[in-house]
Amino acid sequence: MAETSIDPLNRDTGFMLSVAVRYCLDRHSYAPSLCCDWLRSHWRLLSDHTRALITRDIREHIASEYRRADIRAERPNLAPPGWECDLRTWERMSEWIAAQSPTPALNREEADRHG
Repeated sequence: MAETSIDPLNRDTGFMLSVAVRYCLDRHSYAPSLCCDWLRSHWRLLSDHTRALITRDIREHIASEYRRADIRAERPNLAPPGWECDLRTWERMSEWIAAQSPTPALNREEADRHG
């Protein structure tokens, strides 16, 4: 019988979420906004480890985009359409994460109530 909800404290769930975020980081579509909205809605449900991975990946992506921006300034034809908009989306997400109080992830009982 299939389960009807995901377990936010399961390591496999954290892995799948981090992979989904990594996929969205390089998309130039609605994916970054959708991903960030979902993360904001579910942030407290994620384990501390998953939050740390996602935070690191977002910050590394932003730093990488700034390095690429220098190249794009010299050769604008290399810039995919809309990349600035997506970068702002990830910057806002990074700022939102930084503004969150260091609330621990939900414990098993709390997670079950939210599931």
